[in-house]
Amino acid sequence: MNKTIKNIRTNILKLTYKAQSSHIGSCLSIVEILFTLYNKILKKKDRFILSKGHAALALYSTLYEKKLISLKTLNTFGSNKTILMNHVSHKVNGVEFSTGSLGHGLPIAVGKALKFKINKENNKVFVLLSDGEMNEGTTWESLLFASHHKLDNLRVIIDYNKIQSMDFVKKVINIEPLKSKLLAFGCNVNEVNGHNIKSLTSTLNKKNKNKPRIIIAHTIKGKGISFMENDNLWHYKNPTLDQLKLGLDEIKKNMRKLFIKELIKLNNNKKIYLIINDLGFSVIEPFKDKFPNRIFNAGVSEQNMMGMAAGIASEKCNVFVYSIANFSTFRCAEQIRNDIDYHNLPVTIVSVGSGVGYGNLGYTHHALQDYSLMRSFPNMLILSPGNNNELTSILKYIKKNPQPSYLRLDKNEHKAIKPKKIILKAGKFIKLINGNPEKIILTTGSVQDIARNIILKKYKNYSLYSMPLWGMKAKNFAKQTIKKFKEIITIEDHFYDGGFGSWIKECINDTDIKTTIKSKYINSNVINEVGSNEYLLKKFGPR
Repeated sequence: MNKTIKNIRTNILKLTYKAQSSHIGSCLSIVEILFTLYNKILKKKDRFILSKGHAALALYSTLYEKKLISLKTLNTFGSNKTILMNHVSHKVNGVEFSTGSLGHGLPIAVGKALKFKINKENNKVFVLLSDGEMNEGTTWESLLFASHHKLDNLRVIIDYNKIQSMDFVKKVINIEPLKSKLLAFGCNVNEVNGHNIKSLTSTLNKKNKNKPRIIIAHTIKGKGISFMENDNLWHYKNPTLDQLKLGLDEIKKNMRKLFIKELIKLNNNKKIYLIINDLGFSVIEPFKDKFPNRIFNAGVSEQNMMGMAAGIASEKCNVFVYSIANFSTFRCAEQIRNDIDYHNLPVTIVSVGSGVGYGNLGYTHHALQDYSLMRSFPNMLILSPGNNNELTSILKYIKKNPQPSYLRLDKNEHKAIKPKKIILKAGKFIKLINGNPEKIILTTGSVQDIARNIILKKYKNYSLYSMPLWGMKAKNFAKQTIKKFKEIITIEDHFYDGGFGSWIKECINDTDIKTTIKSKYINSNVINEVGSNEYLLKKFGPR
């Protein structure tokens, strides 16, 4: 997701919760439209009117991203004495007209377009309507007038999310066949995916002659937050604190969502299956929608889940088992050992919530000993990506090299360091930051941002490397690289005992390699304290 679009949706969600007053579903459906207008289309002389004024917060959040209003002003939304009314206000910098009562925006836009046309001014006028405004007589009157006067400088965008305040449009007043009606009124008409920036841009840039252009933008009400999408309750409803947290988590482009997205891309040979154990809400749905016959919910039965995975995999299929780290490892260790690893079957055990990623949920949900268990299996390959680029490469690798594997995903969003090119091999060092060729910091998993900060504060001349693939079979290969360095400092979000740092040291046991190896890890005293992921890492994490 584009960073600006993510920021707009984040502010819509946060400020709706704070104000407890907005039309959140209607705001979320037009984010890409507003982004396209303000970043790809509108020129200095052009005019834009948001006729569906109840989606004011989407416009205010967009204006903030364009630096037309300050963060301080934006955060006054819903407060006493604010200029940011819950319906669009012309008192806000960057807003042409106050709107709120439906059916007003298009006549105003037509008036502006008429003036520019008469005076041969090279200005375009853009207006964004709700589909509910197609109930209004003024909308159709304005279209008749615009067509009659050949207002080819007018662009009308209809946010066709197909839901009004109380019900679906087709149940309130059916406006179909909409395109045919608009064509009959003498307009040029295009239909686009209202969330596809490329399609919106190309359509809005189409040349016009002697006719206004109407863009029917097919959108999803509540877009971007799964439990709000296509649900008319979210026309007026405001999120609770729990729903705010869940929504913000969905907006983030985290590894869980990227995993599902990339898995869908790989699943073109009908041999990839996904098994969950009653977990993955708001994450696995795209896979379920695309491949409903290749995803199974095993319920709260992790041991049976692993046994089923082994059975499916034994029939020449690749199976991905998805759960929270401790549930998919310690709970069913015997099945992993005997059924999957011993038979060398292509099952990838996907664990979510590396390290203390689940924060306040506590020690029962923290993945602090999982490396020690999983790396003890002879055929098991540890897959521990530190950024999205590594995750994408890992999934392509495991498809080409099916085998027992353990994919450890970060629950939270974090800064990524992206090397230009990744060529993966178990035990291979991947360079992220150039520095001293003999002294390095070596990471595995979601600690690259921590490592970068450690370099800036304590080890300024050190190079930074990542090892996303490792395991028992990779020790001999890793050993050949270890001996090239004078000093290696390992960093991980795991206990030292049985962790990555101790694995690196094991690689050079019984050798004459002189490399100094030091380790930074999560202190085991973390089990005695409760706190957020950030708090626990700051107090007990590598530093």
